[in-house]
Amino acid sequence: MPSEIRYHPLERRQLAAVVDLQSALHVAFAGIESRRLYHAICRDALREGGRAVCLVCEIDGIAAGFVVAFVHATAYWKEFCVRRPALALRILASRLWRKRDHTGAAGSAASPVPALVDPGPAPASWAESTDRIAKIQFIGVAPLFRGRGIASELYRRLAIHLGARGLTRIDARIATDNIASIKLHHNAGWKLYLDSDGIFAIYPLTRPD
Repeated sequence: MPSEIRYHPLERRQLAAVVDLQSALHVAFAGIESRRLYHAICRDALREGGRAVCLVCEIDGIAAGFVVAFVHATAYWKEFCVRRPALALRILASRLWRKRDHTGAAGSAASPVPALVDPGPAPASWAESTDRIAKIQFIGVAPLFRGRGIASELYRRLAIHLGARGLTRIDARIATDNIASIKLHHNAGWKLYLDSDGIFAIYPLTRPD
């Protein structure tokens, strides 16, 4: 019997299932893995027109995959800190701890950069954050449902969704040794650029007529 596949913005009935999937995939938002943080971000994504956006792939009623993006990520995190100071302090402590651990650490050998990465400089900067730019926080698919093109379709639908809101660009960060993610973004039409922090991926959006 054919599977019933639905792609849609996160719905309240699926909040717990998506949080469970994020936990199973060990998603790190702002560098930490936390069910409280997953739940907070998902609740923010339930607000129509809010800065947090979450699209879900549902197969036969099961949350099979999702993508989370923040519109004007800098503004989102500032607002997040005001609303949830306890979680914000945990994020800050985690960042300070990671910074201390990396201080003086020897750099690892550079990973080979695939030919899929544009050799030129990026035409934009990851530091840019406005109401016209969304930044991918995570895209993931449950192991049982991988290999079906779900991640690519999530990206396609996210582009339509954000383009309809008037956004002009989506940004993503990819580690240079994450070959699967590099191929995913390239095949989905992203432009990839190498910089000092890894790979900066850009997806320009066009406004609907």
